[in-house]
Order: sequence, then structure tokens, then C-alpha cells
Amino acid sequence: MWQTIKVGFHKLGSPPIFYRVCQVLSPWIWAGFAV
Repeated sequence: MWQTIKVGFHKLGSPPIFYRVCQVLSPWIWAGFAV
């Protein structure tokens, strides 16, 4: 699912900074789902 979201943002031509933020936050998001 997360990969699909990242691909979607990439196709929209999202700013690299936003993409980087998504990469940084993804472990925390997955940790939240795991709890």
C-alpha cells in the first residue's frame, strides 16, 4: 500500500523534499499500524 502511495506522489511530480519526508515518516507510520 505504502509503495502505491509513493508511486502516486512520484507520478504527480511531487517535490523531492516531500518525498524525503515520506521516507523518513514511513517507519513511524508502520510502527503505528503494528501497535
